[in-house]
Amino acid sequence: MALGAEVDRNYRYLIGGLVVGRGTPWVVTTIEGLDLPDTVYDDEERPSDHGGWAGRPVLRPRTIVLELVARSDDVDELEDLRTTAGAELIPTEDVRPFVWKRPGRDPLLAWVQVRRVSSPIDPLGSWYEHPVTVELRAPDPRVYELRERTLTVGMRRVAGGFGFPLSFPLEFTDDLEGDEGDLGRAVAYNIGRFPTRPAIRLTGPFRSATVENVTTGQAIRLLEGVPDDGFVDLDPDARTVLLDGTADRRWWIDDRGDSHLELAPGPNELRFVGDTYAPDASMRVVWRSAWTL
Repeated sequence: MALGAEVDRNYRYLIGGLVVGRGTPWVVTTIEGLDLPDTVYDDEERPSDHGGWAGRPVLRPRTIVLELVARSDDVDELEDLRTTAGAELIPTEDVRPFVWKRPGRDPLLAWVQVRRVSSPIDPLGSWYEHPVTVELRAPDPRVYELRERTLTVGMRRVAGGFGFPLSFPLEFTDDLEGDEGDLGRAVAYNIGRFPTRPAIRLTGPFRSATVENVTTGQAIRLLEGVPDDGFVDLDPDARTVLLDGTADRRWWIDDRGDSHLELAPGPNELRFVGDTYAPDASMRVVWRSAWTL
């Protein structure tokens, strides 16, 4: 089943493997934390002068709190619901998907950890309702689309210019899957309103290479290369470099360049450039568009 496929109607939520909200025995009475997360600014005061310089806003981790109530006419079924929820809502080191659907929008995604679950039992209360409070923490405050977008492109033939002959017209679309071949140039669309960070795989053979986002001016340069059939995975968010998926190669990054690369809202022109042209080398980029709320 595709990620978030259970969230097929408004006001339904997926917490890891637990589906709650409309059409389920779990009623979501309130939810907090799907608005703009806490933001800090690195403002700087003007020395010996009035005011200061406006700083760059930085989003802090997002906290999401859901108030749930399980309802059933069967006491045993109610206990089963409580047990099932308890098995899903456990703290984990890895983040898990939290998916929700609101009117007028496609389902949205955040990656969360369960931080607190309050499941009181009131012996004097109703036997047919069971309240649960769930607190989630999203280390990454972005809100993503469910769709994972990809593009694949070959290495650019000449650094700093186009290879020839060119074929016209040159088309750049959000469904581009390497149609530009060895031109090493493609456009990635972030349809959201906040920068998102892609995952990048560079497949050899190549000696050294640079991944550029011409739109933002960012570039990640690898000082080393990979052999035929080898690959290196770049995660600009985690700032990791893995050779063949396992071996740490962070020191391959040229520290004179950028350590991360983002896709700004809208179209982003990406280039895959090698110091020496390698016709069989390729770059695959995977991303989700992002928002803050």
